[in-house]
Amino acid sequence: MRALRVAAYAPLSMELESAEVPDTPPPGMLLVDAHTTAISAGTEIANFRGITTYRSAANPDWRADPYVPGYSVAGAVRAVGEGVTRFAPGDRVCGMGPHASVAVVDPTSFVRVPDTVSFDHAAMTT
Repeated sequence: MRALRVAAYAPLSMELESAEVPDTPPPGMLLVDAHTTAISAGTEIANFRGITTYRSAANPDWRADPYVPGYSVAGAVRAVGEGVTRFAPGDRVCGMGPHASVAVVDPTSFVRVPDTVSFDHAAMTT
């Protein structure tokens, strides 16, 4: 399936692009439909600006190794990989994940989100 994600190919620029995501997550992983993602005001902004050691603005062409940011995501489980027992399709969850419409994520960094908590608030928990 196709998903949308953000990626940077140079400092201070971000593109919305289409990316391939498997219909079924690999064993031990989750497939999550994102409702809200949160931006890290520290590391993600520094990488976007090209001021980290790894993303030096001295090399403004990141096409060979684009920056695909991700920090915190809240959404619903679309599918679970083989061996995942803590979550089921439809569960409301939040944890570490990319800025993408759908993503494969590691369930060990995810928790359930109570119905009384909005996805916007849940995305801020990371």
